[in-house]
Amino acid sequence: MCALVLFLSVPSWARADTNLTRLKALLNICEIAQKLSDTGTINNIANQIKDIERPDDIILSQKIGDCLDAAFGEMEQNIDIDELLRQISKRALQMKIDCRELLNAAPEVAINHQICKSILLD
Repeated sequence: MCALVLFLSVPSWARADTNLTRLKALLNICEIAQKLSDTGTINNIANQIKDIERPDDIILSQKIGDCLDAAFGEMEQNIDIDELLRQISKRALQMKIDCRELLNAAPEVAINHQICKSILLD
């Protein structure tokens, strides 16, 4: 009976070790494929690892994320729309100031500059 329990538990150890070894191999392949811009291989590997549970190992977890990001794009993050609008307004104001400064320093350059021309004529 003890031998049967031992026999049944060994495959789970071996399976866990094999899964970790396989994961590391897949991540190494994905990393090389990223360096070579081999999108077919990246997508293939990402499809194989997309549903696995992330390991506690921070480096392996990061490599999984990198591979998935390379294949599927970065996961959408929550964006603070109000903050984004404030930043746009702030930068637009700074561009107006810079273009007016350029207009005073070099009028011909300012008028020929596509962005400043648009801002100054608005």
